[in-house]
Amino acid sequence: MFAGAIIIVYVLVAALVLTSVLHGNAVTDWVSFYAAGTLVREGQGARLYDFAAQAAVQRSFFGENVEPNAYPLPAFVAIVLAPLTALPFAASFSVVLVLNLMLLGGIARAGWRYLEGVPGRRTLIACAVVSTPVFVTVLHAQLDLVVLAAIIACLAMLRRERPMSAGAILAIALVKPHVAAAIVLLLIVKGEWRALVGFGSVGIPLLLGPVLLFGPGILREQIALIASYPGSSTDHRVAAEMMVNVRGIVTSTTGSSNVWLWAVPLLIIALASAAFAIRAWRAHPSTDAQSWALALTLPLLYSPHVHLQTMVLVVAAAVLYVRARADAGRSITAEAALGALVLVAFMWLLATAGLALMCVPLLGLFVVFTRDWPAVHETTIAVPGADADLPLAA
Repeated sequence: MFAGAIIIVYVLVAALVLTSVLHGNAVTDWVSFYAAGTLVREGQGARLYDFAAQAAVQRSFFGENVEPNAYPLPAFVAIVLAPLTALPFAASFSVVLVLNLMLLGGIARAGWRYLEGVPGRRTLIACAVVSTPVFVTVLHAQLDLVVLAAIIACLAMLRRERPMSAGAILAIALVKPHVAAAIVLLLIVKGEWRALVGFGSVGIPLLLGPVLLFGPGILREQIALIASYPGSSTDHRVAAEMMVNVRGIVTSTTGSSNVWLWAVPLLIIALASAAFAIRAWRAHPSTDAQSWALALTLPLLYSPHVHLQTMVLVVAAAVLYVRARADAGRSITAEAALGALVLVAFMWLLATAGLALMCVPLLGLFVVFTRDWPAVHETTIAVPGADADLPLAA
């Protein structure tokens, strides 16, 4: 019943957002991405992180009353998105929406194959696909599914003993560098040097290539913009009170985003969770499911700027955990999956009402992944577009 109610809420919210987009209103995160791509397409890429330039472009599209949204992603992302801005806003948003849905379909297919033989597989995959993080990612035209797909493909290439390819594919996750950092740390701890070479061979040109196009100041301006985020809850539409980390709890309960209120607990959580993850990584093979579940969850705990859409990584981590429990004869029930679906949705609604507590279940889940990971027998994992399943053994 509760799950059905959540789906109804999703449908209503999606209808409102899509209607608003079609009427030319400045909704969803695609606003700043569209403006950034427009700056690049019009030869103003050097002003990509100039908030005044961003605001001017957004106001030219949506009117003087629009609340401008900054663009914090790497410059190469704006370059990739630039051709889409030749389309009207609503049309370009629709293209990204369809691409995200296609990507979600491929990831869901991989999850379906990965959970082969697991009781309640249909319900488990359905709950993952319609979970709130996935819903928010798709509806806001965010890019976290791209990051997740890159991580899944990296793991698959490692299992195929193709570390250079694994690292090269992982470089795509630099769309959100704070997320990619956890996987890079895992590779460093495990001494996957060839994968790291592959990562650097693609990642360095992606990050530094725009300097050749826009000048060296582009990196300095990006760093300055990102550095301004921790001390703000409203500037550039940071929305700190909605974050899923400890900063979200502190900001939503105190009404202040003062760095000194949340930085210390965030640092403690980050160091402790990283220490537990590194200990597990050292004790297990590079492609161990538990190691990757921890790496997928870690960014939600250490990053000072992380929103609900990035929890698609945790959904994938949960799928790894479900497989491990099933192999150990401790299957997750359909009721538990539905309960998790409702809980996350409730936490999302609670955050929109002004109380962000998502960090609490995230910490609990990380503890579960650390302390209650079942012994895993050999099973399989699939990657969207792959021709064959890949062995994944503990």
